[in-house]
Amino acid sequence: AMFALVRAKQAGYEVSDRVLDNGFRYLRRALAREVRWYWMSQYYWDCTDALALYTLALADRPDHGYMQKLYARKDSIPLFAEAYLMKALARAKGYPAMIDELARDLTNRAKISQTSAHFEERNDFGFSWCWNSNTRTTALIMQALAETQPQNSIIPKVVRWLIDQQHVGRWRTTQENLYVVDA
Repeated sequence: AMFALVRAKQAGYEVSDRVLDNGFRYLRRALAREVRWYWMSQYYWDCTDALALYTLALADRPDHGYMQKLYARKDSIPLFAEAYLMKALARAKGYPAMIDELARDLTNRAKISQTSAHFEERNDFGFSWCWNSNTRTTALIMQALAETQPQNSIIPKVVRWLIDQQHVGRWRTTQENLYVVDA
């Protein structure tokens, strides 16, 4: 919700500063684990944290300390979280070495064929209930690479794979449609 409100405000829509301030406080409390959903797995928290960090950075309120903390665990977080972390670091400026390392790691994890490339999350993360899919993850990673490493040679192959995933002019779920079209 905060991501949508920040993007709406940036697009010129009227959004209450009070609502935004309350939302930013909530995101920071969630990052500090003052807000906790005990039924969520660590992997889901990693994705939620990465999106919260990106939302804060997008609003020019980056949490540098937590970005560095999540980056330190980059080898154990989902690809989806890595992509949002990379976007947050880029938006916050001043982290080129971290961005380059994340881009290298993500590119190295690509499943590459002769004509296309995509990314696959590990199966043990357990977030099928939140509409996780390889199409959604691939779209987000492609977007992160295009924003931070536009010269990356894998991008055209990723675009090809995403286009090939369409069925009857759309992707499988609304989440996939949103992430592919946004990317």
